[in-house]
Amino acid sequence: MGRLMTGTSWRESTETWRKVEHMTLRECARAARFWAVVLAMGAAGPVLAQSAGGAAGKAQQDRSALSADEPAWVLSIAGGLAQGPSAIPVAVQLGSVVPIRLEGQALIDRGQAVTASLSRQFWGSESDDRQSRYPMRLELEGLWADVQRQRLNVGVASATLSDQVDVQGLFANGLVRLIKTEHTQWWLGAGVGRIRQSVPDASAALPGCGCLKAMDGDGTTWRAKLRLEVPLRKEADDGSAVFVEGAYSPIPALTSGSAAPVTTYQSWGLRSLTVGWRIRF
Repeated sequence: MGRLMTGTSWRESTETWRKVEHMTLRECARAARFWAVVLAMGAAGPVLAQSAGGAAGKAQQDRSALSADEPAWVLSIAGGLAQGPSAIPVAVQLGSVVPIRLEGQALIDRGQAVTASLSRQFWGSESDDRQSRYPMRLELEGLWADVQRQRLNVGVASATLSDQVDVQGLFANGLVRLIKTEHTQWWLGAGVGRIRQSVPDASAALPGCGCLKAMDGDGTTWRAKLRLEVPLRKEADDGSAVFVEGAYSPIPALTSGSAAPVTTYQSWGLRSLTVGWRIRF
């Protein structure tokens, strides 16, 4: 009897242990699957967050790039160097009954240039695809410049001078953006306007000639320029920027009058290289 009970108890205990063992294994497998899912989600979280952040950053960058090209007002101020030719051709006509014409030249050195402009930026294309559009600007620009007049040679006479020729201009320009990179914008412009030239009196340098009187006059001319802009904010060009600009304008000929002696300054070209600051608003 005792042996039978002992065998029965052993079989029951063994079956119970097997059930407990099977249940424990199932629970362990279930727990392992649970923690595997948790760990996988934890590992994928940063990747998904980075992808989402990258997509959001790219979208913001695209919006910033578009906002930098949207229509706006642009104010620019610059200053730098003005350069004329090494010599401006000069002609002096003496006498009224028997005119005598003397050829000469005014030796010129570089001076200074200041510009200020207000422009309106707009889309140069009406395409529905903004990525294929390109911005343009209509600009009103003022110019103030001078070049140093060092010497005047007329015929056999020569005079040492230490004064300057002043130039003021007002131009209506159009600009188009040629190139845009991550950090720069290149603009090409041209326009027309009026320019005024003033030459100071230097009669004391050649006594008795009367050919170095003060002269001033204005005329119509054109202007060409190339500008490189560098935004001050790297992430979005929606505000201010610094720029370097090179420009060229012909200066019309200038004549003292009709009464002898008549002095004529031939037309010459004014080049300028300026550094400035611009802001969109």
